[in-house]
Amino acid sequence: MLNRTIAPPISELPLMQLPDAATSTLSNGATLVQLDNGSQPVSQLTVEWPVGTIDVDSPAALRLWTSMLREGTANHTGSEIAELLESCGAWIRVDTSSHSTTLTVFMLNHTAPEVLPIVAEMITSPTFPTEILEPLKERQAAKCELDRAKIATKAVEASRILAFGADHPHARVALPEHFRAVERRHLASLHTSLALGTMPTIYLGGQLTSELTSLVTDLFSAIPFKQDALQRRIVPALTHTQSDTSKVTDADSLQTAVRMLIPTIDRSHPDYELLRNTVYALGGYFGSRLMSNIREDKGYTYGINASLSSTHEGAFITITCQCDNRYASAVVEEIENEISLLASEPMDPEELALVSSSITSSLIEVLDSPFSILSMHRLLREYSASPSYYLHQLRTARALTPADILRAAATYIAPSPRLLTLAGA
Repeated sequence: MLNRTIAPPISELPLMQLPDAATSTLSNGATLVQLDNGSQPVSQLTVEWPVGTIDVDSPAALRLWTSMLREGTANHTGSEIAELLESCGAWIRVDTSSHSTTLTVFMLNHTAPEVLPIVAEMITSPTFPTEILEPLKERQAAKCELDRAKIATKAVEASRILAFGADHPHARVALPEHFRAVERRHLASLHTSLALGTMPTIYLGGQLTSELTSLVTDLFSAIPFKQDALQRRIVPALTHTQSDTSKVTDADSLQTAVRMLIPTIDRSHPDYELLRNTVYALGGYFGSRLMSNIREDKGYTYGINASLSSTHEGAFITITCQCDNRYASAVVEEIENEISLLASEPMDPEELALVSSSITSSLIEVLDSPFSILSMHRLLREYSASPSYYLHQLRTARALTPADILRAAATYIAPSPRLLTLAGA
């Protein structure tokens, strides 16, 4: 008889490895990465080109391109494509980031022979119909106007200028008039240089079969991808030796968007994962130092977050929140107080155990599905890291000590310059 008054024993999760992915080269030069891992007959195919919004001449055109790619090919209209995907239980998304553009399809294995030829057509023969492009341009322009009126957007734009410089590609802004100026010929030219003129990496993951692998190999080997039509525009961020502040005034705003960037070490540094865990303790989860103080105790904001990101241009700790205009100065003061405490007083073992457990659980979630595992492989390849880096992340989280947290905060956060942006009244 089960005694429900006695709690079951708690065991530490074992260290787990990231499942391996097989890499090969197609006859046209494209790299194919395959992950055979899954209990259900479903799969994901992602075509990733190593260029994004920073690398193209018009970020507005690229954003329109991501929507127009599904609106018709030489053999199918946009309506036919939508109906086919729906009937096959598949869906497609196109995403862009600073240095990446991806076309992803999720599908049932048995409908892949119907779905994948459509995906190949999107790459080889999109039509970009004008009757769909024109209203889309207006919708995107209107959305851009609304987004740029938000204080959060104003803070992001101003902080990028502060961190990178006004002339840096990362500080470019897509304006409403940029969307309205895009014509069909611009999309066709962008497609030729990006989708066909830049060599992609193709990721295939799920419960793979020989038939599915052969289908992907045959279809995508036949696409005449070329090399180097577009190149990554990697311009390092400005070097900051002292703190700086940018203030964006919005007289009508009842709130202030607070955005603090702290330049720091990048992913190649041996202490990078230790610093990531330290930033997580500062503001990366609901019970973090910043949330407990500024949200729970002081009630200055509904939520505050701290994160560490390492890009090809540079690495920054980013702390963001929105608060009533009256509390903006107090929020900044409390952020500094929490950084100072983290860098001067050893963390309580109970709090450290919670931080370590939370980080470990987040990492283990990566192994929940073949699709999240494949995403991790994509991230590791982006920064030329081996699959063993995942195990390094787990080990670092599990081995955290109060002295580690204190040293990382005192070395890489507390003494670093602050790039503070305040957008509000």
